[in-house]
Amino acid sequence: MRALSQLSFVCMMGLAMAAGVVGVLFACTSHKAQERHAPSTDIEKLANLVNLPERPQRALFSLTPMGKDDSLIGSTDYTLIALLSYDTDALQRLKERAVRVNSAASTGFLPERPHWFPQTLLGGLNPCYSGWCVNGEEYAGDRFLKGGYVTGSFIVTEDQQYVILVLGT
Repeated sequence: MRALSQLSFVCMMGLAMAAGVVGVLFACTSHKAQERHAPSTDIEKLANLVNLPERPQRALFSLTPMGKDDSLIGSTDYTLIALLSYDTDALQRLKERAVRVNSAASTGFLPERPHWFPQTLLGGLNPCYSGWCVNGEEYAGDRFLKGGYVTGSFIVTEDQQYVILVLGT
């Protein structure tokens, strides 16, 4: 992390001193761009970021900056997308304690199409609105909120095999 901070500082200084040199703009990238494609399986790390009302058997998650600007200056909001697997009993308890978002709908919404989802799940994602829809039941994600996460939901896939958690700061 310290190396990334030093890299960011060096890049900012390089940009400031070489304002007219376009090549410098392409040489410097923020750590946010590197985080975008680095999913983790560390359940303890996930538990530090969000509440886990039921402990998943497996987890795969990623943080993505919400803004399109990859500038080194200023802060941005993040979206956390997690693909969770639960045993049958834990999944049932999770659903019983949650509020269904739209009981008439049989789809849930994802703001992006995570390239790291299993191929079987990727095949079931369909473009909708300004993101992707997946067949399943969508629930309010308030039981997962912690720290800076203020909004979100989770989707139990139609085959009950996965829970897709989407939270935003």
